[in-house]
Amino acid sequence: LLQQLQLQQQLQLKLQLQQQLQLQLQLQQQLQLQQQQPQLQQQRPLLQQQQLQPPPPQHQQRRQRRRPPPRLHEQLQRLRRQPRQRLLRQPQQRQQQRQRQPQRRV
Repeated sequence: LLQQLQLQQQLQLKLQLQQQLQLQLQLQQQLQLQQQQPQLQQQRPLLQQQQLQPPPPQHQQRRQRRRPPPRLHEQLQRLRRQPRQRLLRQPQQRQQQRQRQPQRRV
């Protein structure tokens, strides 16, 4: 009995490890793809994800809970937009300051 229990536990552990490894691999592939083709992914993120991952449904559910891909994408785009806006705002302020200073001097 003890031996059987131990064997079962070992098997379960192995299965878990395999699943984790699969998940990691998929995530790595996603990351690589994102880095290689950022433009393509922006245009059609959903298409690529569907093509890349037809794994069993359980995995998909887990992955969606962890990080839902389209939302992540929106966040990324927002993050990209924000620094541009900041950069745009800063030089305007500087110009205004420059303009104000000579007026005061004169």
